[in-house]
Amino acid sequence: MDAAGASELEALVAAERECCAFVRWSVSREDPDFIVQITADASKPENLDTMATLFAAN
Repeated sequence: MDAAGASELEALVAAERECCAFVRWSVSREDPDFIVQITADASKPENLDTMATLFAAN
């Protein structure tokens, strides 16, 4: 991913942090890949159900 793509990914994750603050969003890099990790409070795993469904649909 080039610098513009990395910047776009960071902007997307920043927007998701505002939209879906009930989960934690992080971006890390394991060259050459970027990894987006979404985690929920262990006592509220249902917070990830909708997102998991959306990812599975693709």
